Amino acid sequence: IFVADLTQCKTFITFKQLKSDKASCRFCDRTLTDKNRAVFEGKDEGLSKVETLSNVCNDDFCMESARTVCQKRLPCGHLCCGIKDEETCLPCLEADCEAHAEVE
Repeated sequence: IFVADLTQCKTFITFKQLKSDKASCRFCDRTLTDKNRAVFEGKDEGLSKVETLSNVCNDDFCMESARTVCQKRLPCGHLCCGIKDEETCLPCLEADCEAHAEVE
């Protein structure tokens, strides 16, 4: 999926496999286990209490993404994929989201 928001000059690219019943990392879709689930420690300890960051693996890229991603949930229920502390969230980027339904 490639999405571009030209009004805010932001883009988002994601490659996803079919969904499974198992929890997967928010950033890379890797299936989460007790061994690869992120543990936020030290200055990042507060992130462990953020509901939208509960599904993050311990990969360096994913851990860094967790530090900088928007921590809000959109009105449709999906996670915002924008940047932490931005004033206006991106629109929902989930392809099958009802928020994309055209108004007739």
